Amino acid sequence: MFGSYGLAPASLGVAFVSQAGIDSGLAERLRIRRRLSAVRNARNLTKADLVLNTASPQVRVAPDSLEVEIDGRAVDLPPAEVLPLTNRYFL
Repeated sequence: MFGSYGLAPASLGVAFVSQAGIDSGLAERLRIRRRLSAVRNARNLTKADLVLNTASPQVRVAPDSLEVEIDGRAVDLPPAEVLPLTNRYFL
């Protein structure tokens, strides 16, 4: 409930960076309070390693008509009526 006040966000969160960044004193140079954790073995990961995201559909977009096909089946994509998190939220 109070995780967004004071220094709590920095102490509750973790930033994943390379081991080289940690070794070079990245936290001190950037003056960040968040705990840094080294990323390991990320270069060897592939889509097959993602437990809940193994789909690899064939997507084709016709350049002249912008029709979209996924695995050979046409997809009807109506224009979006609401765009959350657009520029007005970042003013």
